[in-house]
Amino acid sequence: MFDVSFVLPCDDRSDYIEQTIKQIAVLIKYSKKVEIVVVNSSVSAGINSCLNNLEQLYPDNLLLVNIENETDPESYLQAGLQYIESRSYLYIDNPIQYLSPDIFDKLIICQDYCDADSFKYIKDKYKYIILGLDKPAFQFNQDNEMPMIFEYRTNAGSVDLHYFFQDIYVANLVFKYGIKHIYDIGSRIDGYISHLLSMDIHVTMIDIRPLPYEISNLDFIEGNATDLSELESGSIPALSCLHALEHFGLGRYGDPLDYDAWRKALNIFKRIVSLNGYLFLSVPIGVKETVVFNAHRIFDPMTILSNLLPTFSLLDFTLIHEGVRTTFDLSHDGNLTLNMLDSFFSDIRSSYLGNCDCGIFILKKF
Repeated sequence: MFDVSFVLPCDDRSDYIEQTIKQIAVLIKYSKKVEIVVVNSSVSAGINSCLNNLEQLYPDNLLLVNIENETDPESYLQAGLQYIESRSYLYIDNPIQYLSPDIFDKLIICQDYCDADSFKYIKDKYKYIILGLDKPAFQFNQDNEMPMIFEYRTNAGSVDLHYFFQDIYVANLVFKYGIKHIYDIGSRIDGYISHLLSMDIHVTMIDIRPLPYEISNLDFIEGNATDLSELESGSIPALSCLHALEHFGLGRYGDPLDYDAWRKALNIFKRIVSLNGYLFLSVPIGVKETVVFNAHRIFDPMTILSNLLPTFSLLDFTLIHEGVRTTFDLSHDGNLTLNMLDSFFSDIRSSYLGNCDCGIFILKKF
């Protein structure tokens, strides 16, 4: 299958045919997927001799189609189209003095063989070849071709509506709080953790899976968050766990099945965080608490808080709903009780909460 077929009419007046074919054949040096179809009605011995010589010069890319006594351009085109096996074609009925990228503006798609994305790629490829004919660097080479044909229809990057906004927000808070060393359990290394490292914040990362990299300013502990007996009580001044608690005990990441793993982890958080230490925690939250086995759990916000208070006090709550972040600063409201928070989150449920949003809890141990 060729990328493009050039259909050329040739009769006794076609003195330009040799030059035109040789101009098009320049493309063959760069891509073997170029076809030249000459629809020939000439009886001139000179023209036919020239065509035969060119056919021998380009045996894989030049096809002669002989017809009789045709003068209608449409007849030449229709005759040529019967023989092409290309994704697109061009009808060349005027001499080509030199190759110009504009020639491909008139390229026509063969819809039986080609889709719109591939058609755009073909046009771009051959325009690029022509643009680089007299330039020594970065010339097209078909051995290095790697078609990327869909990206022009996509957005300027992709954003996960939970992780992207969550990671930026919490990392920025850690920086603003002046924290220089933080322990983390299970958060995303190519988002939140990398943000912290870029701000020269030392991270001790804990995950049940191995980490096969040595990364500056990052320490790693392979462990289960439901059993961190190696960490002393009250030894950690700052701890984060972003979008990880909901997976604990479901076996998704090779951890043992444990129905209450999330609760056990919260109890460990209460034990290991130091007095006046911070806990940065996020989980999926929704109007209906459920488990989506074995992907994750969706929590009611009060389920989290009822297992952390009164050991911790809620300073800040952030809801990310469909990419929109809403933050509630509770640091000036004193030590809020569970009853007070239950009333607060009742309003959150009715006014803001969807089926699966991201809830971010910023807590301090008193």
